[in-house]
Amino acid sequence: DDDVVKEDAAKEECVDEQGNSLVLQGRRSELLQRLSLHGTRTSRLQSLSMLCADRQKQQRRAMRKIKYAMLPEQKKQELCAAFRKRDVASVGFLAVPDLILCLADLGHVTTTQREYKEVKAVCEEIAETDEVDFARFVFEVVPNVRRLLLSLREESMRLEFRAFDQDRNKYLDESECEAIYERFCTHNLDQESLDVMFTEFTNLFRKFADKEGRLDFAGFQVLIARSQEAYNKLVAKRKLEVQNTWGVSDETAQLHVEELVVMCESFTLARGSGFALDWTQFSGLLIEYGVLPRSKRDQGQLQWMFANGGGSSDFKEFLKLINAAREREDQRLAGRLKDMFERLDQDGSGSLEIQEFAVLLGTVGLQPKFRTEQLKLRSLFDEF
Repeated sequence: DDDVVKEDAAKEECVDEQGNSLVLQGRRSELLQRLSLHGTRTSRLQSLSMLCADRQKQQRRAMRKIKYAMLPEQKKQELCAAFRKRDVASVGFLAVPDLILCLADLGHVTTTQREYKEVKAVCEEIAETDEVDFARFVFEVVPNVRRLLLSLREESMRLEFRAFDQDRNKYLDESECEAIYERFCTHNLDQESLDVMFTEFTNLFRKFADKEGRLDFAGFQVLIARSQEAYNKLVAKRKLEVQNTWGVSDETAQLHVEELVVMCESFTLARGSGFALDWTQFSGLLIEYGVLPRSKRDQGQLQWMFANGGGSSDFKEFLKLINAAREREDQRLAGRLKDMFERLDQDGSGSLEIQEFAVLLGTVGLQPKFRTEQLKLRSLFDEF
């Protein structure tokens, strides 16, 4: 057998006449050179420490290669694509700002200033010891940030868990989790994406649920975290598809970051099988988004812009018309809001206290009814 012959030949090349391994001899020689007795005791200890560190690094690299090879192919492709996207100069490592962007591409999106600062601190700490190459990103940055976000969101997740654990048995079944999922993972998705997201959520639930089809808090927390990661990636993918299809710039897309996908779906459905919208269809969309001008004069101006601007058939122009309608609505509301603020600012300090803020919420019909909503609003107020 040729393979056996080659194997025997390789073994012969690695031993001397006495049968001693040349590979081991080479390693011993390297060690003796590093620990030369001609050096001082301190230098020998330093050399030994460096040698041990090198060996540990080699072993760590070998283990990471094994772990990476065991990852699902789709996961490896996602990690590679995200890293290459941010490694614009193809240098093989990422700086801290690029690490944060890369994490967002993988669905690890920060939602508050505190989360952003904490994630940035973790990235800086890891980057401080050495350059962050692909392996360190996969096996140090991503796991650490995942754990961090779970920890930071634990309190709010416990509130959600308790609110939906109606029988107080400390478990949630699939229907209870679905109600929470709709709050966290359905915004800014069209119908096709919603179907994809729901399938992903169902698969994740079955993966983390116990034999009775229930989740305790630990399982629920991981379920929501993984679902949000999948949701963030799906939204980013659909936004990019809309931008590429209609030629929407990054600047314009950022103006509609929370609604671009559903607005495109509304525009497409309103057109139906026709090539363009008519004014009735367009004004219906303005009503849907709450920006139809109230005065006949403003409506007439917008209708003229609609007839002459191409928004009836081009989604990019349609967004410009929506922005124009919103600017008019913002100008109309600015005076009213200023008057309302001055009435609520009873002490004339130029800012609202929490009690004055509560009066404002009641005035506009947004006063929280449940304890969880009160806590969220208090947290939001404190943040700003």
